[in-house]
Amino acid sequence: MSNRAIQFLNHWATEHVSAMPYPEHLAEARRLAKECIADAKKQSISKKELEEGLLKDLVSELKDRLDTRADEEVKRMAKRL
Repeated sequence: MSNRAIQFLNHWATEHVSAMPYPEHLAEARRLAKECIADAKKQSISKKELEEGLLKDLVSELKDRLDTRADEEVKRMAKRL
C-alpha cells in the first residue's frame, strides 16, 4: 500500500468508523468499504491501492477497526462502573 493510501485510509477510518453493537459490524463494514472506495477514487486512489499491503480485503480491515472501536468503548464504559 502506498504511503498516500495508508494516510488516506487511516484518516478516513478515524472520521467514519465508530463504536456500534457487534452484530452490526459486518454489514457496516461492507457499507463503509463502498463509501471508502468512492471517497478514495475522488483522491485518485484505487481499491487495489487501498488493499495492497493490508493482507486482507478492505471489508475485513474495516470490520477489524469496528471491532477495535467497540472493544475500546466497552473498556471505557467498564472503567466508569
